[in-house]
Amino acid sequence: MKTICIKTNNNIAINYLLEKLELIKSNDIYITNHKFKVFNNIFIHYKGNHIEMFLSNLSNILVSLIFDIFENDISKSIL
Repeated sequence: MKTICIKTNNNIAINYLLEKLELIKSNDIYITNHKFKVFNNIFIHYKGNHIEMFLSNLSNILVSLIFDIFENDISKSIL
């Protein structure tokens, strides 16, 4: 099993990630969301045999998150 943890306090990012992760249709993926002292933690557990496909899907979601949520802030800080 592979587990990835994404930590953030940005509620928009949390909701975006949870919404997009739910669109991945697989019985091999389990998603949990826990709030600890400082951060919200999204745990993504993968139990399947196609790790490359899983990581590709997850990477696409993270890239979309950056472009959809953070692109303006990143562009402003660069300029």
